[in-house]
Amino acid sequence: MEPTLNAPVIAPPQKPGLLRRLLPLVGLAMAVAFVAHLDVAAMVDVVKVADPVFVVVAAVAMTINTFLKGWRWHRMLKAQAGVDVPASDCSWLFIEANFLGSFTIGRIGEFVRVSRLADRGVDVSVALASCLVDRGLDLVAL
Repeated sequence: MEPTLNAPVIAPPQKPGLLRRLLPLVGLAMAVAFVAHLDVAAMVDVVKVADPVFVVVAAVAMTINTFLKGWRWHRMLKAQAGVDVPASDCSWLFIEANFLGSFTIGRIGEFVRVSRLADRGVDVSVALASCLVDRGLDLVAL
């Protein structure tokens, strides 16, 4: 009989608690507070002189970069610990973490990735290590 490698079984996400359900409201409140302090007239002036081609190219490049980082994280999880989280889920978790990280002190969004993986049954140490290695790769790329 030939030995087989069994990848860990990833449990479906658990029903979120009250704090987890309130987090989107906190993010929304922070976004509203941020938008309320914007100088809209200055933004409109900048947008009027922006070249639309460059804006579209930048948006496409950022979208591709974001999904490639999610795919890289997916591959890293699979290679490091045999954790098989779908690449699309990794990309969306990456987007969520970046969004929350842009509004919080200390880039707390990175811990959201750890938390979301832990909710799926991934060991917290594996999840944290994957996020740290991922950030390290980003620093090396700079």
